[in-house]
Amino acid sequence: MKLAFLLISLLLPTALLAQETPMVQIRTLCFERDPSGLDKLSVAKPDLSLIEVGFPESFPSAKVKVPLIEGKVIFRDPKNLTGPPVAVAKIPSGLKNALVMFFPGAGAEDEPIYKTVVIDASLEGIPEDGALVMNIYPQDVRVVIGEHRVLLPSGKSAGLARPKQRNDYNMAAVVFQAQIENEWKTVAETLVRFPPEQQQFFVSYPDSRTKRLAFRSYQIDGL
Repeated sequence: MKLAFLLISLLLPTALLAQETPMVQIRTLCFERDPSGLDKLSVAKPDLSLIEVGFPESFPSAKVKVPLIEGKVIFRDPKNLTGPPVAVAKIPSGLKNALVMFFPGAGAEDEPIYKTVVIDASLEGIPEDGALVMNIYPQDVRVVIGEHRVLLPSGKSAGLARPKQRNDYNMAAVVFQAQIENEWKTVAETLVRFPPEQQQFFVSYPDSRTKRLAFRSYQIDGL
């Protein structure tokens, strides 16, 4: 009995340490790269070892589990680990699977060079075989995907099931509309393939040159 109690006592601090360090599974996506050209990120573990995190632009990174510090993931430059954080992502309570998007910050000296948007990357946030649409355009946007029609205010997102209105190649119409001169007008229209076991991610945003509505699409595999 004494031996069993001693073993439990020795193991208890390790168990408590594990409980004190919650983890979250993340993927990253750089929407627009900062002039620094940073293409990799690091997250420090409690034991000060480093977790390398990819930082791609055209598709979400591979999954990686990282620690939460007071509900946040703190990203650092692998070449300047003692410098200020590159970005800080606040993870909503209970979220276990997140997609973190990065946008250049405002350029203030006391702020990280990137701001982040955290998206629920579970099947509750992005329906199986379906799509997630996010609007970062400063005005409302109308989105049509197959039979789905949704009005998205600025800063909002919506998960949509895989459209039933698909052609023989599993492709469905995707349309983005904006209000121009008080009328809803189609700004972009295309066909997008919706194969099984793959999610689509659409982002509407203001074009940096024209400020008009534009959109990007990303394929997300293996959520």
